[in-house]
Amino acid sequence: MNSMTPDDLRQAWNRFFEERDHTTYRSDSLVPENDPTLLFTGAGMNQFKDMFVGKGNLPFKRATTIQKCFRQGDLENVGQTPRHLTFFEMLGHFSFGDYFKAEAIGWAWEFLTKELGINPDKLWVSVYEDDDEAYEAWKAQGLPDERIARFDAGENFWPADAPTKGPNGPCGPCSEIFYDYGEARASGDGGPHAYDSTRFVEIWNTVFTQYDRRGENDLKELPQKNIDCGAGFERIMAVLEGQYSPFGTSLFRPIIEVVAKLADTPYDFEAGGGLPEGDDARRMRRIAEHARACCMLVADGVRPGNEGRDYILRRVMRRAIRDGIQLGMPKDFFAELVDPVIEVMGKAYPQLGEGRSVLRSTFQNEERRFRETYNTGLRYLEDEVEKLGDAKILPGAAAFRLYDTYGFPLDLAELILAERDITVDVAGYEREMEAQRERARAGSKIAKDIFAGGPLVELKAAGVEATTFLGYEESGRGVAGEAQVVGIISGEALVDAIEAGAEAAIVLDRTPFYAESGGQVGDAGTIASGDAVFEVVDTQKLEGYHVHRGRLTSGTIRKGDDVASHVDGQRRDAIRRNHTATHLMHKVLKDVLGEHVQQEGSLVDADRLRFDFRHDQALTDAEIAEIEQRVNRWIVRNEQVASEVMDIEAAKASGAVAMFGEKYDDTVRVLDVPGGQDGASRELCGGTHCAWTGEIGSFRVTMESSIAAGIRRIEAVTGGGAVVAFEQDRAVLQDLGRMLKTKPEALAERVRGLQDEVKALRKAAEKAAREAGLRQAGALADTAETVDGLKVVLASVPGVDAKGLRGVWDTLRKAGVGVAFLVGEAGDKAPLLAACDKAAVEAGKDAGQLVQAARGVLGGGGGGKAGMAQGMGLDRSKIDAALEAVRAAL
Repeated sequence: MNSMTPDDLRQAWNRFFEERDHTTYRSDSLVPENDPTLLFTGAGMNQFKDMFVGKGNLPFKRATTIQKCFRQGDLENVGQTPRHLTFFEMLGHFSFGDYFKAEAIGWAWEFLTKELGINPDKLWVSVYEDDDEAYEAWKAQGLPDERIARFDAGENFWPADAPTKGPNGPCGPCSEIFYDYGEARASGDGGPHAYDSTRFVEIWNTVFTQYDRRGENDLKELPQKNIDCGAGFERIMAVLEGQYSPFGTSLFRPIIEVVAKLADTPYDFEAGGGLPEGDDARRMRRIAEHARACCMLVADGVRPGNEGRDYILRRVMRRAIRDGIQLGMPKDFFAELVDPVIEVMGKAYPQLGEGRSVLRSTFQNEERRFRETYNTGLRYLEDEVEKLGDAKILPGAAAFRLYDTYGFPLDLAELILAERDITVDVAGYEREMEAQRERARAGSKIAKDIFAGGPLVELKAAGVEATTFLGYEESGRGVAGEAQVVGIISGEALVDAIEAGAEAAIVLDRTPFYAESGGQVGDAGTIASGDAVFEVVDTQKLEGYHVHRGRLTSGTIRKGDDVASHVDGQRRDAIRRNHTATHLMHKVLKDVLGEHVQQEGSLVDADRLRFDFRHDQALTDAEIAEIEQRVNRWIVRNEQVASEVMDIEAAKASGAVAMFGEKYDDTVRVLDVPGGQDGASRELCGGTHCAWTGEIGSFRVTMESSIAAGIRRIEAVTGGGAVVAFEQDRAVLQDLGRMLKTKPEALAERVRGLQDEVKALRKAAEKAAREAGLRQAGALADTAETVDGLKVVLASVPGVDAKGLRGVWDTLRKAGVGVAFLVGEAGDKAPLLAACDKAAVEAGKDAGQLVQAARGVLGGGGGGKAGMAQGMGLDRSKIDAALEAVRAAL
């Protein structure tokens, strides 16, 4: 067994290819940036799509990466099979029109056999059936013919079967490397088109992108031939550690050990190469894998929710939590898995340790919510069984909803239903499940138009460089600048010119307009050239370009025109005030509430600021007042706001706060605001800001609320907005003072006095109603009818509220009345009370049915038990009819 650790393998990979002139490029986020074709990053090549088609502008032709990947298409197989994972790491090396097959194959063999020391006799390879060049390259490494297989386009072409089935565009043959686990592992499913899947495990795949498909079997050679290599990090670790499955390696063992301890259930790592059989073992593997995947997703900014990526995260979390419930694991067990995941993955991905508290609270909150949902699912199942009547088959759609919405696996539903001799329409369930899988695969796979163009991609292909932002450095607060039009987009196409009245988007070579990012809205203003004026309503950043959206109000603008750009200065100033105030408030929140406060999102526009953060309870009035006071004192001190651009790691080392889950470039802008009561604010931020805190003017919190479990939201205003808020409050106080005939400073005392008066009047009214009810009760007892041998009173009791009706019933019951139905008075509504003594209930009378009969006439609601029921009628004009309906019910 090789002594190499997972961190050693990562370092060895990058070092090996750096020595061969590759540039180490950081992993892309699991949430692809500017790529609507993908829900998650599922391969190392995703972030290099432009480079593969010659449209990228990265300053290298060779790259090496260790890419975080997430694929949900095989979710059902996790824990069941030896190697299916949702989250995995892909070791990649890439050539963009540089080296090709001979080098890629030679380095693959050298890395595995020399660098890692894997026994070359255990390695088998495959090539595309017509790829003689790859075949000869493998022969040159010393492999015998019997260990080089030729397979068809279904196995050894990317995309699979592309020559005949498409899609059109770049494609090519591939070559795979397999590790031989020996004949004892063989399942016998191999053949002329594939190796035995359990004996031979794929650990490496290199795609040779050399063709442009233009139709069925119409493949033209590309002028730029590329290498796209992806090697399985977890699978290679299994080989190095002598394990048949990654679940037996040091990547998963520490996590599974904690799962087993929490479940109080042993996991035998010596069985099956780290893959023991049994439902409990499968559940423990699934919990460990899902905990790891969920940590990585949350660290990249995904949060449990009901749409898109957030919904997928929720599904994965709830599968793991459901397994924990079935294993009898204690409440909040899921959060306890964060620490072992960080222990295993934290060195390679330090953001996990930095966000430990966010990870734990996210896991804990989702488990608590799901445990409530799980019980709701049991009730849903009961309802569906009740709908069956005498039928004995639960519809597949109901079983699937039980699984998909409430987290019940099919086998658990079958187990519960078997106790009642009910089965499940499994075929219908599978149809629903397959439809779900198709939706999942559609969101995970690389779309057919992965290399499709668009106007901005065309600009990039034409060599147009990314927009230079002037907003930090130009004079006049960064709101003006000279530029040239390098692109005009009308609809979905690049055009050479636009005329007055046209709605379009303009791309400049340089711009003072800030593009929406980091919660700050994009700038507005004008772009002018001669008599042409383009009104910018929004600015977005796409494909590295600042895209100015708006309408040409006069003249003509052409590509290549020199223009003058003017940002709306008043709007920019308002945004700057709100953005700088957001930083001050973030620091003050940590100081007042605690270091557990973590930013979860923000919005900064001209009218207000909104800030979402982690905190488990509502802020008190005193806390809000303290936050306002501290921020305003900071503003009054008029501290200078400084910024500097630095390397991301140096920025973090300097104490700069980074938003957990946010993706940052290698170089970042750090905003430093000294002078806070408990220290400076120092954050990573690319937004526009005040030069001095005094420019904010003033700060006022307008709202504090909950938006999700454990997440609070504050909204606030600054500058002129804060003045307006103060003026509105003053107007309200003045109005109240005039209404209550007192000074604003005495309002609280005056209101307390009025509340005492109201309380006294209410008590007096209740006492009067009770006394009136008691007076009427005696007379009502004398009017009792006899029904089925029981004394019955059905009556309207004006002036008696719902509380007083109980007193009336007590008096009637003591007078020997067995059944009463009383209608009281509460404004324009009719309180209802029905009561039956013990003898009446035994005789079959039901107070709840009497209230129901009255509700049918009066409207409203209510209910209760056989002995007593209450309600509230809505139509007092129908009281007599309601009493007759009750009489009929008796």
